[in-house]
Amino acid sequence: MSKSVRNHIMAGVAAIVLVGGVATFVAPLALAQNGQGQQNGQGEPGGNDSAGPGGQGPADQGGRPDAAGDEVESDGRGPQYGQPEEGEDQGGKPVWGQEGIPEVELGRLSVIRSPDATLDRALAEVVANFDPATMSVYYEMSAATFSDTMEQSWDTVTIIDSPLENLALLTELWTTGDVSLPGIDVPEDNTMVDLAAIFIGVASDKTLPVSNATVLALATIIGVSLPTDTLQDIADKAEDVRLAVLVGHG
Repeated sequence: MSKSVRNHIMAGVAAIVLVGGVATFVAPLALAQNGQGQQNGQGEPGGNDSAGPGGQGPADQGGRPDAAGDEVESDGRGPQYGQPEEGEDQGGKPVWGQEGIPEVELGRLSVIRSPDATLDRALAEVVANFDPATMSVYYEMSAATFSDTMEQSWDTVTIIDSPLENLALLTELWTTGDVSLPGIDVPEDNTMVDLAAIFIGVASDKTLPVSNATVLALATIIGVSLPTDTLQDIADKAEDVRLAVLVGHG
C-alpha cells in the first residue's frame, strides 16, 4: 500500500474517533502522526513522561488540562507558597522594627538595635578584656556609690565605656539574670536594677537624659518585660550615673 493511501486511511480513522468517540482508535492515529518509525507511538517503558520522539507526554499536573480535556486540580504551590499572608508577622523581622517601642531619642543607646551576632561579639570581647583586679570593684558597687565615684574620680577609674559593650552586658543581664564578667560578685539586690543602671548610664549620651521611656524602649528591644516601678527605679539611677559621668568627664 502506498504512503499516501495509508495516510488517507489513517485520516479516516481519526474522523471516526472524533465522531464516535471510540478511544481504542487513538493508538492508530498516534501511529500515523509519528513520523519517526516507532512501532506503537508510545514513550519509554515504565510510563515515563515522554511519549517517544515526536510525541507528547502527559499534561502538567499544575492545573492544566489532562489528556481528556479535564482540568487537573493543582496543589496551589505557586511562587508565593509558604510566604506569610499580608498582615502576618514576617518572621525574621526584629522586635525594634515592630510596633510597641516608645518614641524616644536613644542617641548612643540605639546600638541596642545591632544584630545578635554583633552584640555577641561585643560581649565576648569585653569579657576577654575585663581585668578583675582593676575593674571588678566598680561593678560590685550600688548605682549611687558608682555615681559618686565617677563624679569625683573619673580620671583615675577604669571602666567599660563602650556603648555597644555596655548594652551587650545589659542584654545578657536582662535575659539570663547574670553577667559573665570574670571576678565580680554582684550583690543580688543590685543585679537587675543598679547594675543595669550603671550599664545604661555609662552607655548613654552625656547630654541626653535617661527617662522611663528610655529604659522601656531598651527592655522592649531586648525582649524583656519589667514592672513599672522597676523601670522607673532603673531610669532614676541611670540618670544619676549619666550626670556623674558628665560632671566627672568635664
